Amino acid sequence: MALENRFLSNLLLVVSVNLLIKPLYIFGIDRTVQNTVGPEEYGLYFALLNLVYLFQIFNDLGIQNFNHSVYSKFDYLIPKYLPRILGTKFLLSLVFLLIIVLSGLLLGYTGLSVRMILLLAFNQVLASYLIFFRTNLSARGYYSLDSVLSVLDKSIMILVVGYLLWFVPSGDFNIFRFILAQTLSFVLAVTVAIFLLRYYRVVSLRKIRIDWKYSRWILRKSFPYALVLLLMTLYTRMDGVMLERLLTDGREQAGIYAASYRILDAFAMLGLLFAGLLLPMFSKEIAAKSNQIHSLVKVATSIIWAISVAVVASCVAFADPIMQWLYVDADSYYSEVFRWVMGSYVAICLAYIYGTLLTANESMTSIESTNT
Repeated sequence: MALENRFLSNLLLVVSVNLLIKPLYIFGIDRTVQNTVGPEEYGLYFALLNLVYLFQIFNDLGIQNFNHSVYSKFDYLIPKYLPRILGTKFLLSLVFLLIIVLSGLLLGYTGLSVRMILLLAFNQVLASYLIFFRTNLSARGYYSLDSVLSVLDKSIMILVVGYLLWFVPSGDFNIFRFILAQTLSFVLAVTVAIFLLRYYRVVSLRKIRIDWKYSRWILRKSFPYALVLLLMTLYTRMDGVMLERLLTDGREQAGIYAASYRILDAFAMLGLLFAGLLLPMFSKEIAAKSNQIHSLVKVATSIIWAISVAVVASCVAFADPIMQWLYVDADSYYSEVFRWVMGSYVAICLAYIYGTLLTANESMTSIESTNT
């Protein structure tokens, strides 16, 4: 019962913190930005953001999940190998930025769109480092610090974009300023994460170095995790890009789809929080050959099943008032799209639980089969 109690207490903390901040950001800030700039301009932003996500595999190549899964079992190795992992991630970040810009140009984006793509890619690099630093804190057992860092960038965004939306003339606000605010938020959050890593002596980042031999080794080891990341990204992020590129009114349709996807993404946060908390716990228990894993999986599945079914039923039943309340341009078409989008929520939540267990057990073949 000790493991279950530890899981529930940390789950209560991380869910409480995220429920306080992220819905406020998603529905108070992100939604207001779409209502302010309109579905077409926001639709372009949504498509470009998804394009960046599609190439996220080159920004990480599975290193984050490999690090979280393997070094959670052997956390005493983190100070020794983390500087080398960061050197590898730095090289991957450069490759990622180059690929993103070339892809945008090949797809026909020009001018402001290319600048947006480059800035969004840089933001994704910062987000990747933030998540990576968080996984190293949680691998050492600092779950509460991980919980705080999980909402820090969004907390800063609420303050910065909130100021721009409510105290700067609406005509001066545009989607590019919104992206710049994201950059500032990630820079500050990553700075805090680095300070915590040094303060708690997880690692000294002054020792970061590029070790080509180690880089080749970890890239081989993390390749199965990279394949999982690629498959998951394709089926969750390709749709926004396809809508914007294939339809004659693609930007508007991508904006309408984004209105529903925002809500799905907000609720999917719950499954992501479960996964982030469960992965180091699963990894440690598997390494210790503990018999408590079955009860932990049962508790987590029961909780997320009850919540996800209730969420889907409520969203389908009240789709019209929800969309009309959230979006100034909403009509019955918005509601129809919303019902279809939310229908996948239960499966997404369960995949977070069992996919995390398979990842912790390094059962990559099973995960790949599930995702395809």
